[in-house]
Amino acid sequence: MKHLSFEKKIVIILMAALLMTLGSSAYLVWGLLDESLSIGLNPRLRSQMLSSLDVYKELFRTQKQLFTTIGSQIAEDAVLGRAIKNGDLPLMTDFIEEASRSHPELISVELISEGTHRLLWHRPGVNHEARSFTGEYEIPQSEGKKIVIKFEPPERQFTQMKDSQSTVELYGHVSELKAKIGGSLALAYFAVFSAVIIIVIFFAIYNTRKFIRPLRELAAATEKVGKGDLDVNIIPTSGDEIGDLTISFNKMVKELGENRGRIIYLEKISSWQDIARRLAHEIKNPLTPINLAMQELHVQYKGDDESYRRLLDQTREIVQEEISSLKRMVDAFSSFAKLPAVQLEPLEADLVIREFLEAHNNFVEFAAVTFTPGSNGKWCRMDRLIFRRVLDNLVKNAIEASEKGRLNISISTTFREGLLEISVSDDGPGIPPELQEKIFNPYFTTKAEGTGLGLPIARKIVLDHGGDLSVQSKKGEGTTFTITLPALANP
Repeated sequence: MKHLSFEKKIVIILMAALLMTLGSSAYLVWGLLDESLSIGLNPRLRSQMLSSLDVYKELFRTQKQLFTTIGSQIAEDAVLGRAIKNGDLPLMTDFIEEASRSHPELISVELISEGTHRLLWHRPGVNHEARSFTGEYEIPQSEGKKIVIKFEPPERQFTQMKDSQSTVELYGHVSELKAKIGGSLALAYFAVFSAVIIIVIFFAIYNTRKFIRPLRELAAATEKVGKGDLDVNIIPTSGDEIGDLTISFNKMVKELGENRGRIIYLEKISSWQDIARRLAHEIKNPLTPINLAMQELHVQYKGDDESYRRLLDQTREIVQEEISSLKRMVDAFSSFAKLPAVQLEPLEADLVIREFLEAHNNFVEFAAVTFTPGSNGKWCRMDRLIFRRVLDNLVKNAIEASEKGRLNISISTTFREGLLEISVSDDGPGIPPELQEKIFNPYFTTKAEGTGLGLPIARKIVLDHGGDLSVQSKKGEGTTFTITLPALANP
């Protein structure tokens, strides 16, 4: 059986509402004209009212399918799967909280593991079991773990369906009354009724198409996202609920893209760490024999050829300098390959930054570093020691990139929409636009003696903290690196 399109369903609903309104109006008018005149309703009215009930039932079936689709998307999300696999309850809660903001119909989520039910999240103040829709979904690659998700359709839909049922029941009582209606009154009513119907049909078709257009755009965009296209962006065309839905959809797609970018970057970093580990091993092994051989050659020469002696001295110095340079490179590779795992704990971000500035006072000769706290003492989950390394790398990077004398560097914090932002800004030469996308790639550097590992290490650490590191720069006007971390409620 072919289902009616949503556009036709809206037209039917409007027509049904119109018929119910006109029928009620006729009942009142005829009652005032002649109390003895009973009302005989057109049989089509009953059919239209019953059709309206069918429309509501179809609407509920459609909504049930939508809830099933949303539940599957939540269950199959990689972030939730990873959190459940690792037993990371805070990450599960954060993910479900974010999903609940995008889907206000979501009322509770339970985790089923080894036959045990565990409530992960429940919307406060909502407990309408009779109206809720429950779905059970299996978490991919989680050893049989499942989640039970409950949704609750809007209360308005239940009220409207009850109103329609009441109207149908009322018609059943009224239709039992048999009476004669004057021919002139019936003709006048039929003319007015027909004119109103024609007007409403044109009005309904015009406005329904205008209403349906953004929904079709959303459906098409959803299909693109399902195929992996996360560059989709829909321009909101209204300020109503459809516009809000469009904004939420764009936000969801943006977050999906950011999460995919983080995952890809971490996989890339992991591969480069393996390469760095091998390079450090391969480079380090022959350095000591080369150095010893050069020293032995220098010591063993007993001749009196001064020019050859000077050549040996110069060669030894060059070899030792290059060996020292290679050792520094090996140390950098080893440091990058053996980044320690972060040990997160609740910390006040402003305090961590102050401790960093007190412990790292070796910047004074090269830069004036200032700190402006603006987060109102917000807390984050941080690794105190490892996070200092991020700040140290950003400050050193600014100093090493500077082409002038003493540099001005400012560190500031702000709190916005549940996120803590730590900005490190300088008034240096800036970064050309064509290089800004490359600076976080391992081994990319524009410095003669650089290893290109400082910024990749910094971003890797920030990603391990559940945040991200971004850059904004304009050549000749300075650079700002921004660390974004999820904030905690102050203890």
